[in-house]
Amino acid sequence: MGVETRDTTTYSGTDYADFKSNNTVFSSVGGDTATNSYRVIGDSRIIIDGDTSTIQALTNNVLTLYSKEVDGNNYYEYTTTLKR
Repeated sequence: MGVETRDTTTYSGTDYADFKSNNTVFSSVGGDTATNSYRVIGDSRIIIDGDTSTIQALTNNVLTLYSKEVDGNNYYEYTTTLKR
């Protein structure tokens, strides 16, 4: 049997991600900043800095991303929610 690892993170307050029209996203989380490339694929997927996620929710106030990585019998699930 494999190992399941789940990581669910909800950001709000001073943490943010600013998606620019030039396909870059500027993020600030816990005071650490980063600028990465992104690309939207269809209506339900986004690639940020080479990592593909499924867009589970997208409204004026919430963005929820989900990804799952499989390594042999082990898998890792990540859910990230950004709130305005």
